[in-house]
Amino acid sequence: MADNHKEREQKFRALLKRIKKSPLYRDKLTGVDSVNVALDRGELVGNVISKKPVYINTIATGGSGAPDTDPFRDLLLRGRHKLAESHYQEARELLEKAVADRPDSAEAHAWLAAAYGRLIEAGTMLEKIKLLSYLEKEIATALELDPALPFARRMNGARLLNTPDTLGGDSAAAAKEFLYCIENGMDEAEIWASLCECYIKMGDRGKAVQALKEALIREPGDQKVNDLLQHLFDGS
Repeated sequence: MADNHKEREQKFRALLKRIKKSPLYRDKLTGVDSVNVALDRGELVGNVISKKPVYINTIATGGSGAPDTDPFRDLLLRGRHKLAESHYQEARELLEKAVADRPDSAEAHAWLAAAYGRLIEAGTMLEKIKLLSYLEKEIATALELDPALPFARRMNGARLLNTPDTLGGDSAAAAKEFLYCIENGMDEAEIWASLCECYIKMGDRGKAVQALKEALIREPGDQKVNDLLQHLFDGS
């Protein structure tokens, strides 16, 4: 375990050396190893990237796209592929059919929530308001059917992170959901980056830096990860 931690630290330090050579990040990372450096909460929250909500970025399709002999699995697989191809309305229609075919499937409800999340990201304000209730319903149903399903917990974390506090958002609760996902095998850069965003909103610089380190180690070229790196350390 100690060797694994040492290897992660070595990878992170190597990444920092490469990043520091870039004009974009030069002189931005002073003190990155001192994760307990105090930072005013207002300043830290002010560094949160101004962006549209992203409920899920990387979508694993889970198959080749060839038809499945099980009609339900075929609908689910085709819906996931449509999501990966950015055909969100088609994905929604396929996943709604999957839910209708197997209403007791937590997985189907969670993936339908992912489709609603994508449509929210791309929609107008009125569409966002309407679709948010659909997204919340599908996540609630998925969690009721299977509270331990990591993907449902991931979608719930995204909901809690992206929803304004006045409408039920909760960064601390979102962080717990993302930590649950990580502990249950969803050890991906995107989830670590979302966890970093939670800690930024909570004003916890130390944990935000640690989460960002983990994301960088896994996907040093990921755009969201590098955006967080820039905004967390640019001092603006």
